[in-house]
Amino acid sequence: MPTQKTAYVTGGASGIGLAVTTMLVARGIRVAIADVNFSGAQAVASKHPKLATAYELNAADWDSQLSVFESVVKAFDGRVDYVYPIAGIGEKMFLPNDSGMKTGFVKPNLEVLDVDLNGFLYTASLAIQQMRRQDKDGDGNRGKIAVVASVCGFYCVPTLPIYTAAKHAIIGFVRSFGKYLPEEGITLNAVCPNVVKTNISTSAFYDELEAKKLLTPMKSVIEAFERLLDGGESGECIEAGPHGNLVVRKAAEHIDEETGVRALVVAGEITASGFKLVNAIVFAYGPKETLKHAVSTIGHISPSSSAADKEQHDHDTPPRLRLVRHIGQGQCGTVFALVGTGMVLKISNGPAKNDVLFQDCQIHKHVEEVFAAIPSAQRPDVSIPQFRSWINPLNEIFWRDMPPNALSGFSKGYALLSERIFPLPAPIRDAIFDRYAPKELLGARQKAAALAEQKNQDCLVRVYLGRRMNKERTAVNFKLRNFELHVDEIEDLALVGLSAAACSSAMAQSLAVMHWGANIDASDVEFVLGSAPMIKAVPTRQEILSMGPDGAMYPSKSLNFKAGSVGLWLLDFNECNEFDPKEASWLEVLVKGFFWNDPYYPRPDAMCGSSGREKQLWIVFKEAYLDATKGMYDGEFQKAVAFIEAIEAEGRKRASDKSLFSA
Repeated sequence: MPTQKTAYVTGGASGIGLAVTTMLVARGIRVAIADVNFSGAQAVASKHPKLATAYELNAADWDSQLSVFESVVKAFDGRVDYVYPIAGIGEKMFLPNDSGMKTGFVKPNLEVLDVDLNGFLYTASLAIQQMRRQDKDGDGNRGKIAVVASVCGFYCVPTLPIYTAAKHAIIGFVRSFGKYLPEEGITLNAVCPNVVKTNISTSAFYDELEAKKLLTPMKSVIEAFERLLDGGESGECIEAGPHGNLVVRKAAEHIDEETGVRALVVAGEITASGFKLVNAIVFAYGPKETLKHAVSTIGHISPSSSAADKEQHDHDTPPRLRLVRHIGQGQCGTVFALVGTGMVLKISNGPAKNDVLFQDCQIHKHVEEVFAAIPSAQRPDVSIPQFRSWINPLNEIFWRDMPPNALSGFSKGYALLSERIFPLPAPIRDAIFDRYAPKELLGARQKAAALAEQKNQDCLVRVYLGRRMNKERTAVNFKLRNFELHVDEIEDLALVGLSAAACSSAMAQSLAVMHWGANIDASDVEFVLGSAPMIKAVPTRQEILSMGPDGAMYPSKSLNFKAGSVGLWLLDFNECNEFDPKEASWLEVLVKGFFWNDPYYPRPDAMCGSSGREKQLWIVFKEAYLDATKGMYDGEFQKAVAFIEAIEAEGRKRASDKSLFSA
């Protein structure tokens, strides 16, 4: 049986704290109720003798908080799964309106800050320290914290200055620290109700608001807490409104008046030149804005997930103790991640695929060597997974180090060992889900269940510049593994650093290198977005000498699984074939390879029905292909021109039956 969950609620004797306690015990969770009203806490606990225990707490006093929390941890056998800092009081006059004093000064009454702000920080600090000591549960969580803030934390309320200051501070803390805690398996969120009928104000006040239908139902507040209990978000502030609506309130923005660029105020710095890719900014936007500014080849972003922690932890684990995990399936091989090594093993799908996989191996290595020989200034902004080794059944040392039964359904055989393309960071994965998943998957529980499915793990994105999204995604077919991002979706997002034009140019340059540097037809290669600890190729010795000691740049200090960088990758060469540019058939081979591929490349501008933007995208592709050939393989330039003309002619031929990318 699973271990019974435990929760600690301050202010649990009445109001929102009582409602949260009632919700928790209804779920069978053991609850420690801490309140300054000890008799009230005892009365609540007496109704649930098997699940609830009462404690007397002065939330404003650190010693009281420490003593009670230590007792709770001991009573719960060293584990507290959920903490709810709810204890609070209403506004107190902090200065006399007019004391009549002509001399001297009155000390302000900061009792509200002591209870509502310091009390919360005391409880949160105790919770975080305890949760860091706890093992992760089956869902990868060490603990969850949910605090009651208020809409006063979003808006100015002149009649409640100190209470409003306290709630602003709580929201600032949650939005800031709540974005880093998930890396440790901890979540921190706030529920921010409008006015709820509790004992914090007078009956006359509540009656007046109720008559105007401005009271927020307690049911809505508890729905927000249940959403946070079941979900995995962190650093979020959910407003509960008077009509039962729940809204996630995002952080404020700054608009630079001269440039019109939107930015956030982060750590006192307005990043007016653009979006700085750190967690505090990525999470401050909805899914569309996150994708617009986070998926970029020019910035770094932390994966912010337990997967990164696991990968880093396993990096130093002895080989036989490492995990081997299935992450993909191809025509010729099945892919397993060797967790903690930064490598993947693509093992043959059977004897009939051994030769095809070996073709993939040798072409992969050939293309990698050709790209590596290109000077850094001319190299396409595309990464290729580094080839590690060809593995055969006779590699006893390799197979001996493989954990027992690691390769489900496979025995030792033929395999390609290469660098792993790490999945997109969790914030971007979640944003893709929120933006493009069918509506029936967007509920908190449905989303959590969907993201736990294998098909939604290891999110890589296929960049389709030659196809528009022309049908609705369904719950059955939706998946994040090899997610297809279409040209109109890229245009819709206007991705910074990942514009359709930038992708088009990078693909065209890569195709030119494959054609005239490697002399392969590039048939059925893939271009995907992923992240990795290091994406830039190491410069050659000659380049280092030419840059000098002050110019040489080292791309990364170490293998760091928590500091990924998002970029475009080129992979899968099993269908590629070498060609001889001197043979008469070379042009037919290259044209067939272009159209045989998935629709990564833009459509030729001569196609019927192309929009102006799509025609422009093809022009970008054509010019980049020709420029790359001219700059690196000038002797093949006329052949490159002939190839482009043949592609456009074939595009016109196929336009009538809408089969531009069919075989």
